[in-house]
Amino acid sequence: MSVIPDPSPISPSAQSLPPFLRAWNFASHEVDSCKNHDHFAIIYDNPTEQLDFIVPFLRRGLERGEKAVFIYDDNSLGTVIAAMERHGIDVDAAKAAGALSIVTKGDAYLKSGDFDPDWMVDFLGEAVESAKKEGFSAVRASGEMTWALGPAGEAHERLIDYECKLNTFFPQYDMGGICQYNRNRFRAKTLMHVIHTHSRLVFRGKVCENPWYIPADILRAQDQESSDSILRLLESMEENTRLRRALAAETEALRRSEKLAAAGRVAAVVAHEINNPLAALVNLHYLLQMEKLPLPVRKIVIDMGKELDRVCNLTQRTLDAFTPHG
Repeated sequence: MSVIPDPSPISPSAQSLPPFLRAWNFASHEVDSCKNHDHFAIIYDNPTEQLDFIVPFLRRGLERGEKAVFIYDDNSLGTVIAAMERHGIDVDAAKAAGALSIVTKGDAYLKSGDFDPDWMVDFLGEAVESAKKEGFSAVRASGEMTWALGPAGEAHERLIDYECKLNTFFPQYDMGGICQYNRNRFRAKTLMHVIHTHSRLVFRGKVCENPWYIPADILRAQDQESSDSILRLLESMEENTRLRRALAAETEALRRSEKLAAAGRVAAVVAHEINNPLAALVNLHYLLQMEKLPLPVRKIVIDMGKELDRVCNLTQRTLDAFTPHG
């Protein structure tokens, strides 16, 4: 997971908030890495995990003058509204101001009857244009994807095609969005496709960089003979490997640097502790030299002086090397 922090992670004061938002104080939140033009997916296990990420994501958009859209299906309308109120959104006032829309799958994904990815993408584009005419800077949308499940639990056959189209749509339009997938409702095969179609995923409340993301043109060509697509996939794998190895090498170099720095600090402390008693020994040696000693003892004192000089020089060099200067 590589995340870009919001420059103002603390919620604005009550005076600067839109009238339909109450003050909401927190130190930081993962949603701050979700920006305009981003296309994420959240894979969640329960409604609390789901809504405690999605509602703050929508609230951040409201704080920034964006229009928020929530498409519900798996949860009830009452559950969604209660979560929004819990996170400081006055739902009635926000809806009255045109800043918040809470709609069903029948008002969005299935509005044209059966699901059509091209129609839905056009629908989103029109929603962005309409919101900007109303004075909003962008649209921030999120939808529960359980609408795509058929009676037998199979996902709609065009669901992944839709996700691929969104990867082209979002960079071109002022919209950021998170597709919501209940891990207990969707089959593993579908969730694997979801993982392949989103460059970043939200799991257990964390925004994660996705190493298993596959660009749409490669994913669509996986059942076709396309040497260019295969080459791109292999080159992407090669580049990811290079980056991981470079990161591992940098991490190891940092670890070694920190280890050397710690060793240096220990050496400086030890040298400093040795220096004081060493000075006392040097003084005693000086006094011994002043005494009238037998020749054999004097030779021992001279040799002792040489060893003391050697230890003093070593201690001083250690102190000089690991003591900050300037």
